[in-house]
Order: sequence, then C-alpha cells, then structure tokens
Amino acid sequence: MTPIPSWNESRDPTPRASSLSFQDVVQIVYTFLFVVLGAIILFRVIRLGGSPIGLGVGGGFVAFGLYRLRFVVRYHLRRRRGERTNVGR
Repeated sequence: MTPIPSWNESRDPTPRASSLSFQDVVQIVYTFLFVVLGAIILFRVIRLGGSPIGLGVGGGFVAFGLYRLRFVVRYHLRRRRGERTNVGR
C-alpha cells in the first residue's frame, strides 16, 4: 500500500517542470497589480494637480511593474520556443 501524498505533493509520479508553482502565479499577479495600481495613482495625482511625490510613487509602481513584467514575458517566450532554463537547478 502506497502512502497518500500530502496536499502539497503531486499525485503524479512524473515531475512537471513546465508547470507554474503557486508562488510563480502570485508573483505574476503582483506584477500586473503593480502596473494597475501605479496607473491609478498617476491618473488621480494628475487629475488633482500633479504633486512631485505622487508622480514619483505612481511612476515608480508602473516602472517596477513593467520591469518585473519583462521577466514574465521572457519566461513565456522561452517556454513557447521550448528552451530549458536553469531555474531550480
């Protein structure tokens, strides 16, 4: 009789390197939220007159979100081409 795997273990005996982990999905969602939140901050600050601190914070969120989004796009392009990465090795 084989032991029942816990909730975080796979029931499939073959490892799937191409699937995203929960942590990866959370990071991707945060990336999109950074861009959206930054755009909302910039929109509201510009409507209210455009304070330098508000523009910096909103612009920083958008810039950081786009910087992180670059890694997500690269990962998906490599995955589509079938290249293997060294992540996790």
